Parts: sequence; structure tokens; C-alpha cells
Amino acid sequence: MADDSNETSTTTETKADPAAELASLKAELEQLRKEKQELIKKDLTLNDKVKLEQEDRQKKESDSKVLESALTFNLTSAEFLKLNESVLPKEIGEIFQAADKEKYDSAIHKSNATKAAIIQSFFSQQSNVDLLTGSQKSILEDYLKLTKNGKEDKAREMFDNLFEPTLNTLKRVKKAEELYRSKNGYRGDSKGDSQYREKLMSLSRKHFLGEK
Repeated sequence: MADDSNETSTTTETKADPAAELASLKAELEQLRKEKQELIKKDLTLNDKVKLEQEDRQKKESDSKVLESALTFNLTSAEFLKLNESVLPKEIGEIFQAADKEKYDSAIHKSNATKAAIIQSFFSQQSNVDLLTGSQKSILEDYLKLTKNGKEDKAREMFDNLFEPTLNTLKRVKKAEELYRSKNGYRGDSKGDSQYREKLMSLSRKHFLGEK
């Protein structure tokens, strides 16, 4: 289990309506934008107004995408586990179960908390850390030093830019190992197998993670 699990408290399981939550949050965002515009629009030039409208439209689109992404992640946890169970730590299934029993302020909060726990669990295994480049290891080290709230705030960025690429690399390495063993016969943890795995990891880092 992720090392922040003891910082959360278990509550009764609550099933929210995703569609209703999405509509409510969008309405709140729209109201806040209108209030902000009413306060400052009298002092704006036409150029300022055009720029503000562009920024507001871009932020609205970004906020909507983040919320929809969070809802999708929360609602497709079973599919995520099924697709990746062969390479994920066993406890990640328990992380999803624990998240479903917690009460969160929003779908985004739930998604970020779950992703933060997954990241910590996945990279608690040294073999997964070994797939990272030197710069990525530094990024991970800095992330793990953050507070619980800090980890959750950066969870989406870390999940998209570090965890998922590494997970995909790991799956490719596992697949290549299986092909190698099927052609050469399974020999356990022989020296040859170990050397072959190290070569695969090095090539994968160069090709998929951009290591020089």
C-alpha cells in the first residue's frame, strides 16, 4: 500500500452521480468566471477584453478536459487493472477499492489521490525505478519528498509524464522477455537471462524514454 495510506480516514462508501457532479462543477466554474468578468470589465480596453476572453475560453476548455479525464479514470479502474495486472504491484487493486470507500470533494480530488498512491506503490519496486533515466529518477525523488497534498496536486502530471511511459516500457520489456524465453527455453534467473534483461531495459529507455 502507498506510504500515505495511514494519512486518510475510511468513511462509508458513497456513490456519486458522475453526470450530476460534472454538471455542478461546470456551473460553479462558469459562475466564478462571470463574477470575475463583471468586476474588471469596465476598466478594460478592447484589446484587454479580447485577450481575457481568449484566456477564459482556454481555461474553460482545460478545466473541462481535466474533469472529464478524472471522471473517466475513476470509472474505468477495473479496465485499467485488467489491462495492466501482469506488471502492476498486487496492492494497486486494493488502492482502487480503498478509494471507492473514501469521500472526496470532487472527482478530480479522488483521481489525484488514487494516482498519487499508484505512483508511490509502483515505484516502491526498485526494478521499476531502474527503468527510469537519470533525470527522471531525480524528478521522482523530488516528488516523493512532497507532502501528501503536494503529491496529490502533482499526481496528474506525474501519472501522465512519468508513470504511464514507464509502465508502457515495462510491458514492452516483459513481452520481449517472454518471446526470448519461448525461443530459447526457460532457464530461470540465469546469468544470460539477467544480461538480456539489462540490455532490454537499456534499449527501452533509449527508445521510449529518450535516454541518451
